[in-house]
Amino acid sequence: MNFKNILIVFFFSVISFSIAAQSPLSAEEIQNELISRGVSEEEVNEFLSLEGMSLNDLEKLDPSEYVSFNERFNAFIAKKREKGINQVSSNPTTDVEKEVFEEPTQVQEIKEKEVVKPVTIYGEQLFSEGNFPLLSGDGLVPGTYILDVGDEVAISIFGNSQLSKIFTVNKDGAILYNNGRQRVIVAGLSLNDARIKLEKVFKKTYNFRTGDFNANVVGARTITVSIYGEVENSGGYILSAVNSPINAIQAAGGITENGSYRNIKIYKSNGEVKEIDLYKYLNNPSQLKEIGLSNNDVIQVPTRNNTVQLNGSVVRPLRYELKQGESIEDLLSYAGGFKSDANLKTIELKRFIDGSLKVISVDYDSSVGRSSKLKNGDRIFVFSLIESIENLVSVTGEVNNPGNYELITNMKLKDLLGKLIFNQASKLDQAVIRRVNANGTTEFIKVNLQDVLDNPSSSSNVELKNKDELLIWDQKRFVDAEHNVQINGAVRYPGKYAYQKGKTYLSDIIYFAGGLRRDASSVGMIHRKDPLNENSIEYLRFDPFAKPNSASDLVIMPFDSIVVLSDESITDNYSVVIEGEVKNPGSFKYGRGMSVKDLVVLSGGFKIAALTNEVEVSRLIIKDNKPTEVKIATLSVDRDLTVNGEGADYILEPFDRVYVRTISDFENQTYITLEGEVKFPGNYVLLEKNEKLSSVIKRAGGITEEGFVEGARLLRSYDETGLVITNLDQAMKYGNSKFNYILKPYDQILIPKKQDIVTIKSNLVLRKNRILQEEELSGNSLSIAHFPNKRADYYIEHFAGGFDDRSDKKNIYVEHPNGEIEETRNFGFFNIFPKVRQGSTIIVPDLPLENEAEKEKEDIDWNKLLTDSVTQAMSIITLLLLIERI
Repeated sequence: MNFKNILIVFFFSVISFSIAAQSPLSAEEIQNELISRGVSEEEVNEFLSLEGMSLNDLEKLDPSEYVSFNERFNAFIAKKREKGINQVSSNPTTDVEKEVFEEPTQVQEIKEKEVVKPVTIYGEQLFSEGNFPLLSGDGLVPGTYILDVGDEVAISIFGNSQLSKIFTVNKDGAILYNNGRQRVIVAGLSLNDARIKLEKVFKKTYNFRTGDFNANVVGARTITVSIYGEVENSGGYILSAVNSPINAIQAAGGITENGSYRNIKIYKSNGEVKEIDLYKYLNNPSQLKEIGLSNNDVIQVPTRNNTVQLNGSVVRPLRYELKQGESIEDLLSYAGGFKSDANLKTIELKRFIDGSLKVISVDYDSSVGRSSKLKNGDRIFVFSLIESIENLVSVTGEVNNPGNYELITNMKLKDLLGKLIFNQASKLDQAVIRRVNANGTTEFIKVNLQDVLDNPSSSSNVELKNKDELLIWDQKRFVDAEHNVQINGAVRYPGKYAYQKGKTYLSDIIYFAGGLRRDASSVGMIHRKDPLNENSIEYLRFDPFAKPNSASDLVIMPFDSIVVLSDESITDNYSVVIEGEVKNPGSFKYGRGMSVKDLVVLSGGFKIAALTNEVEVSRLIIKDNKPTEVKIATLSVDRDLTVNGEGADYILEPFDRVYVRTISDFENQTYITLEGEVKFPGNYVLLEKNEKLSSVIKRAGGITEEGFVEGARLLRSYDETGLVITNLDQAMKYGNSKFNYILKPYDQILIPKKQDIVTIKSNLVLRKNRILQEEELSGNSLSIAHFPNKRADYYIEHFAGGFDDRSDKKNIYVEHPNGEIEETRNFGFFNIFPKVRQGSTIIVPDLPLENEAEKEKEDIDWNKLLTDSVTQAMSIITLLLLIERI
């Protein structure tokens, strides 16, 4: 931005100061003030864009608008400094495939900018770099913004009359003023047009001059927009109305790989359909200002169906989406045109024709070529013009100014050397001119540059030809390269260090590495190898503490690798172990002078059950060339970790194992849970190991009058036992009853309220009770009163309609309220059914379906058997009578 424009823009920042001072600021003062405030050209342009203006429009601004314009500019800069740019994104609430729009999702702030992926098709860059974050609507609203219901407009009046108030556009599209007695319709107007209209209306009520009135949107309305089609996250979005369609598409994750950038449609809530061509926006961004978003708008991004590929000597070689009928000329306008070396005479166009790939040559210089229509899948390549310079020589290599030089007539090597700047590394006695002959062969001419410089008549001062290349080498090229020496291990600064062949000693390299660390051992190793012979390697042991210049101070050779071993690396890693009643038993690294107290502290201390007066230490006795022995020491240690008696000075050695045993018969407090009909239900701590069921119930105040002892249950989690059948009545009456169980930790005793009903569970309940509605039954069960001393068949016959053909009489069983199960006993033709207690449940199973036919068959066989038996019996009786008569 030139200085004139700086003055114009900055005028609005310092106008208040200028008016007060009654004197203009100098150019230098303005520049200093701009720098101190940090106002940038980009910020000025952004503000002007929101105002719908350009730099040139500033000069046309009426002086009466300076004050209000200045306030808006200052507010914009303050907002930028406070919050920065508010970027938001949203999460879709709709399944893309179903395209069912659910309740929109409120957008949330983006905390990190995503990694930018490379652009593969023109237009993708709009969304790949996050250029269009959603606007929150609480910042500066542009003058092109269209007002509608819900917008909050702040009106400020200065001068003789003063006003500062926020008005909301009501459902009629108007704002009410003068205590609601008057209104002015602003819905459908741009903010700029609304300012003009509001200023005229308010002048009828208030007294102010032109320039003392300002109107801004301070709370843009929120709208719901649906976005679907080829976007990353289809769905409904709640966003501020200040956002453009591009902002909304960015919120939906941008356009997919197959989406169109040129045929985006907006279905307006009023039935109007508008189309967006983002390529036109890229060429002229102001076009999008004319398309705003309204509540319930639908944005649809269709599939892209016409894509061409452009490569070669163009400004932007990419893929492009074209509309039907667009030509190569249109394509090149989107691509930014040709590069300067483009060959316009022969542009290659590859196209599939009748199933085969064909090549078409296009002459862009002709009107026919430029207007050639493109089709989907076309690939265009623009060739570069072939460079062929006929007056060129080049210099490469060890020289300060390599590059191309003009070849003049009869130019010799001496003339070229006069243009070059050599350095200390330049090897002047050996250089080469590389020359390509007309027949394509390459020729190398050795030259001595130093001779040419000293004697122009030297034979090396050859005449140069077009495209000759002078190669100047580094002096290091012709000598063996120096090699660094590597040193690692127990030195202060391991790494690679230079050395002087035949004159650098081991002590020198250790010195270069900062000397030995305090953990350095007296053992070091040199790995000596020859890179030209991979199978050749030598190991040399040395003493790092050897005196310099002594016989042990070895001379270092190329490629040597030196290692100074640490004491820790060559010393056994000793440990000691503690087990038993400590908080963190395990293995711990041994340290000199380590005591039992130290080890207990490292393990977290004793547990409450620790037997501290008999801490056992086992020690492995190792002697050279003799079998190992184990010795045991028993120490008495107080809870404060004081070791008593003879072991007070006991010091651990490597591989010692310490055992802290458990106090005999030690047990923590354990409890059981008593629930239901006792006077004081709850948790009860077991007073002794053998406390019985009746004892705890007595401690709980006994069973209440409502207690149903027959239904008492004992649930035992100990050893995963589960339900334990009990007879609480006997347990309470007889202390030595087998049902008066010894309780285990965490037993759960449940005593229900008295029950006076009996339940029958069977499918025959549903089959027999046809007069009852299903909702009157509890599934397949039926409950009735209890009748003392009655068996299961009594209840079935009298209350469940009796047995039917599908009832399995032999397997009827009764579940008593204490969990006990009693089955039917079978005696041939007779079944003895269980007696039923209060609260019992009678279960009548059905016969398996596959057994019904067999049952029927069995019944028939029994009848036949009965008949045969009677016949045989009569025959026997008759025979006996005959015998008696004889």
